[in-house]
Amino acid sequence: MKYNLAIFDMDGTILSTLDDLCDSTNVILKRHGWPLHTVEEIRFMVGNGLKKLMERACPAGTDDATVSKILAEFIEYYNLHCADKTRPYDGIPELLKALREKGVTVAVNTNKIQGAAEELCDLYFKGLFDIICGNTPDIPVKPAPNGVHKIMKNFAEEKGLQPGEVHAVYIGDSDVDFMTGKNSGIDFIGCDWGFRGEDFLRQQGANVIAKKPADVLKLMM
Repeated sequence: MKYNLAIFDMDGTILSTLDDLCDSTNVILKRHGWPLHTVEEIRFMVGNGLKKLMERACPAGTDDATVSKILAEFIEYYNLHCADKTRPYDGIPELLKALREKGVTVAVNTNKIQGAAEELCDLYFKGLFDIICGNTPDIPVKPAPNGVHKIMKNFAEEKGLQPGEVHAVYIGDSDVDFMTGKNSGIDFIGCDWGFRGEDFLRQQGANVIAKKPADVLKLMM
């Protein structure tokens, strides 16, 4: 294999989470009497972390203190409803198993809060991810490279490798994911099945695109 470490985005890459993100956002907005959003509108609000999602979803001009309050309400609700409609994309569990069988370490790096990321991985991919790196207070959200670099450091230490022996690739579906890979100094594989699609990813500069999960394995060889 060309790579010994595969780092996956979560939302729109391994899990179809858009409906739960939309429903949870609208529950909080409705609670405050604010306009709701369609799934397609939410599709282009996600990707930069939950705080940015709330900033985009709240009415224009909402002050920072109110956004922070809305974010806290969203997190409380979403933690209880993050798996109501969420499901793995077809072929993802099989891809993860195939990578592990070939000796590739499999990780997830997401702007989703750490607790929700761990819960979803345990629910849908139990035992398939070696490292789970979600949103925590000490790690800036993507496209900052900090989460990827933490994963690479942990991987190297666990395997007894030097930094130059870590051959990692980032796999994601959005411009944020593309920039995360670029900022981290590693290769990127875009996912056509996710929230943005191939045309959008190529416009951002991505030149390696997987049409379906099974293609990722081929592109990593």
